Amino acid sequence: MTNAAARTRSLALAFERLLAEGTTTRAALVEQTGLSKATVARLVIDLERAGLAEAQRIDSEGRPGRRSTGVGVPRSLGHTVGLSLGLRSCHAIALDLAGREMGRLLVPTPAFVDAEQAVAWAAEFVRGFSDSLDGCGPLLRLCVALPGRVRDGVPISALPEPLSVLAGHPFRERLGEALGAPGLLASDADMALAGVTSLGYLEPETSAVLFTMSTVLTVATRTRLGVVEARSSALGDFAALPLALPHEDRGGAAAPPPSNLGALLSVRGVSDHARALGVELESTSQLWSSEAPEMELLRSRFAAALAAAILVAAITTDPEACVLTGRLARLAAAVQTELARILGEALDEPPRLVVTGDDDNGLTTALGCAHTALALEQRRFVDRVREGE
Repeated sequence: MTNAAARTRSLALAFERLLAEGTTTRAALVEQTGLSKATVARLVIDLERAGLAEAQRIDSEGRPGRRSTGVGVPRSLGHTVGLSLGLRSCHAIALDLAGREMGRLLVPTPAFVDAEQAVAWAAEFVRGFSDSLDGCGPLLRLCVALPGRVRDGVPISALPEPLSVLAGHPFRERLGEALGAPGLLASDADMALAGVTSLGYLEPETSAVLFTMSTVLTVATRTRLGVVEARSSALGDFAALPLALPHEDRGGAAAPPPSNLGALLSVRGVSDHARALGVELESTSQLWSSEAPEMELLRSRFAAALAAAILVAAITTDPEACVLTGRLARLAAAVQTELARILGEALDEPPRLVVTGDDDNGLTTALGCAHTALALEQRRFVDRVREGE
């Protein structure tokens, strides 16, 4: 390896560490890279000249109120945006190139006449959001999550209103053209899995299956390959799998009709099930807070349906963990003891159950989107440094 190639490789290594830390000290870079103090000093100068690093103030350890000068990634290099395009609301979050949150925005999801109107609205929304960020540079990449299955950047499942107009439409391509930035399109469950990982609920290498139980049910799986490789398509249209619930003899309640997994693991499905029992839910919170016999019956059937879903996932993908999230996460938490009992009787080694926050209006999903886009942009910047550009 020539001296020039070795220096370029060291430069890329130092920049990688800066991206990981955001702001750090030269001494920390020496420790993390294994390079000499003099070499790191020269590399930092080169990065600053290239506009990839700048002097930044950091807190001094053990000295409250005192700050020292470190080195960090300039926010002006640009940012990524994650957008959770939900059935009720849209949540956007922006991260700078070092992964620092720069802003978030929540708005109601409008009704769309056609797909092109949806593209125009999303482009205007993201453009306005990016422009409102202070000193964050250009939009580098956008990732959008939809509540349905996505393949090669195109929604392939029937999406509920008001997003039904996007089914089969090249939404990613058209939105990228409108914004002048590369884009990604993914299932909301895949991006929720990326989001809960970024929040520390899971380690990145943990194999997992995630159920997003909100207005509709979506499912994501992940092998040890990592978050970006998560694919809902590994389980196909999971919500459509048939389900026969056991009949509980409770006060003459009618036996539940043959159904599918999505019928009880979504807000719409459980509301319809409650209506069939003669109960009109005023709020989903009744499902876990009310002690009425009808609510106990719904909880029992929900636990049976969720256990069946987890068993299917456990047999087909053998996950280490099962993540339960979405608006019905509180209901999942309420039946977690019963759920663990059923799984323990059926499996020698049940997956670890992880119940996250309930309805965050897509914030966790948007965060997963932003981090997924960020990983690609960080890799692109490091490759440019490594190639001497």
